[in-house]
Amino acid sequence: MPDCSASAGCRPFHRNPSKPRNLTDYFPVAGGLLLLTDSTVRKAKPCKMGDGKGLPLLVMPAGGKRWRMDYRFDEKRRTMTFGRCPEVCLVDAREKRDAARKQLSDGIDPGAEVEAPPPPATFESVARAWHALNKPRWKPSHAESVISQLEQDVFPVLGSKVIGTINAPLWRIPKARMKGELGAQFEHWVPLSAQAVATAMAVPRKGALLFPNRRSPFVPMTGEAFSALLARAGYRGRHVPHGWRSTVSTLMNHVVERQGRIEDRAIIA
Repeated sequence: MPDCSASAGCRPFHRNPSKPRNLTDYFPVAGGLLLLTDSTVRKAKPCKMGDGKGLPLLVMPAGGKRWRMDYRFDEKRRTMTFGRCPEVCLVDAREKRDAARKQLSDGIDPGAEVEAPPPPATFESVARAWHALNKPRWKPSHAESVISQLEQDVFPVLGSKVIGTINAPLWRIPKARMKGELGAQFEHWVPLSAQAVATAMAVPRKGALLFPNRRSPFVPMTGEAFSALLARAGYRGRHVPHGWRSTVSTLMNHVVERQGRIEDRAIIA
């Protein structure tokens, strides 16, 4: 039989032996007059023990104990749980009850589910979303190349970092300077390495422009300036400014290969 003495904080629940046994047969109705103690909680047998202010301890026939709180909100009876005992002790359960009652006094339903904030966006999650957005307009081979390089060279280092914590110098290209109908619709941002920034800062100049017009340090050089320079140097029809990228890439790959720095090839465009 359940321990339903006054010291246990319970009042016996009398069942009719002729009726089928069900779960409520095991739970005496809580008196709610005596406060619980650690001892009564520890020794409690199957019953519903009241601690006052809507905090009962529900002791199951199998021995499990769970803290509950019964309350009313919007004219409806509601119940919320505070966890199992002894993981949640008597003092903690009372603190949770008092906090819930404070919410009720403020017009807040303490048992309402609070939507958890979304996890912070990581570099990998943003990069994969960017890849998925652009994949339809890329050639399949290019899309596969982009994601493979990210997975191999970038995600292992930056993938788990929260996107807002990554500080990288960026070179902004206005959409008016972009090529093609689609490219001209968006600004283009190019991440710069620390070495590239140091090199740019070391270039002597009078204004803020890295490549100013020779007639004024406050006006950028024209798009034809490098072509004109190559022509004057005798490379007309033999070389174009854009070709320097592939030329330098070929030379740098040869250098790092001779020096045994194979891992550096991953960062050479």
